[in-house]
Amino acid sequence: MGTTLKEILDITIALIPKDYRSELMEDTDLAAHGLMEMGVALDTPFVFTEEKSIDEESGKEMVVRGISIDLSMKEKSLASYFTYRCYLMRLKDELNRDAINFKTLTFEIKGLEKRPEAINDSIYQINRYLQTEIDRVKGGSSVIGVVSVFGGGGSA
Repeated sequence: MGTTLKEILDITIALIPKDYRSELMEDTDLAAHGLMEMGVALDTPFVFTEEKSIDEESGKEMVVRGISIDLSMKEKSLASYFTYRCYLMRLKDELNRDAINFKTLTFEIKGLEKRPEAINDSIYQINRYLQTEIDRVKGGSSVIGVVSVFGGGGSA
């Protein structure tokens, strides 16, 4: 197997506040979606794979999900940012749903409405940052030179 979804989650965990980490630790669907978006952005074809293995601690059989190719650290990092964006979008949806449920009561809690706005800001920031990361992974993020031409035609 090339790169596992767990490897992507392990990198993404550093971006998540500690209070929310436990729910993300086993959610390989986010990592799968992040890898898929990274593959599309870099035009990198791969196939999702599953392998059965035995857990050394518990002795239980487990399924390890991943992709067919080994990614570089740059690509894994980019996939983790896409995974983080998926996480933020899911969190925003959950908080909006919670805020709507509270609004149906006779009172409103303004804090529940502000949290999705803060997450929106984070999504905006990561969307701006992702293109720079994609360019960096592809190797084309720097300006090579600038050419300026002044004046009219002249004879050489």
